[in-house]
Amino acid sequence: MASTSGSSSCGNMNKLFSLKTEKCLHQPAKLKLVNIDVSKTFLNIFEDHHGPNFYHVCAQCSTSQCGDWHDVELTSTLYSIVDVFPNIKFIKFSCDGNAQEVEEHRPTYQNAFDRIMQREEEDFEKRTASARMKIGLSRKDELFNDLVGEFKERGLTLPKGTAKIEGSYICQVLCNALWCITNHHITINDASRNRSSVKSVPIVFDKYVGYDDFKRKKTKCNQLSSGFLESHAQALYSLCIKPTLSGNKKFLRLHDEIKALADCLHAYSEFLITQNQETKKRQNMDHPVRSVGQNSTVTHRCKAHFGIQEKFKIINQTMSSAELNEPIFFNEDIHLLQPF
Repeated sequence: MASTSGSSSCGNMNKLFSLKTEKCLHQPAKLKLVNIDVSKTFLNIFEDHHGPNFYHVCAQCSTSQCGDWHDVELTSTLYSIVDVFPNIKFIKFSCDGNAQEVEEHRPTYQNAFDRIMQREEEDFEKRTASARMKIGLSRKDELFNDLVGEFKERGLTLPKGTAKIEGSYICQVLCNALWCITNHHITINDASRNRSSVKSVPIVFDKYVGYDDFKRKKTKCNQLSSGFLESHAQALYSLCIKPTLSGNKKFLRLHDEIKALADCLHAYSEFLITQNQETKKRQNMDHPVRSVGQNSTVTHRCKAHFGIQEKFKIINQTMSSAELNEPIFFNEDIHLLQPF
């Protein structure tokens, strides 16, 4: 029989086998067709379909269900068997553990997320190249790498194997949102001072300003769109409910910061919608509001010898009773006996 070292050349090849586990104290008898990675040992296969190996286990294999069964060592790989006997199609396991063993060695199960988070961890991965650029990085990818650098300074790491995918996704969603407002921090913060419904950009993201250098590209600065802002806000909200951020103590601060940024973008999106509605309402009025400087003139007239005309007496009385430098906003419905 071939040695177990034969598994090194088999890669991750799978083959179909008939797998039978005899009835024992832990579970009833089972018979099923399974696709098995031949690089696994018989002990690994047993544990996959039965449970942790704290019992007395016997493994056997055969070329037919009614043929002779041959004992195999649990440490042997399936590949080492089928490499010599390619007609092997049937595998059988029997477990003769007693009830006391089962109770004493019953495994304690952990929360799946806790098990993942206890694995070896690594930093978020930076980008080394940008699409459509032969040399260097785009400004957006520089923003992405700066986010990764900040996460590294904070000691934020992910389990090895997930940092490349999960970490890249978190950074990309946050990068997209910050890129959208990189030239509009002042605009949003000014609006937040005048409107209670608008929220300012979280202070922690103040450093990510001016990455999109539109002057260097000789283009106009992109205007904020309520639709884009709301889209980025919802993407950030979806990040906040991911177990990586909401279920990991190390990421709770980042979770709150991302949620605050999402609230900011959502609030400013609603503000833009309200502003647009108010503008349309003013434009649809019978007397549309216009800029005073462009649509008005001032003329000075001498006092008439015969006194104030009857139709101007109300506005004259209002102006006479006003304090010095107190403006009077003329309303023809109020200040004239008969509107124009």
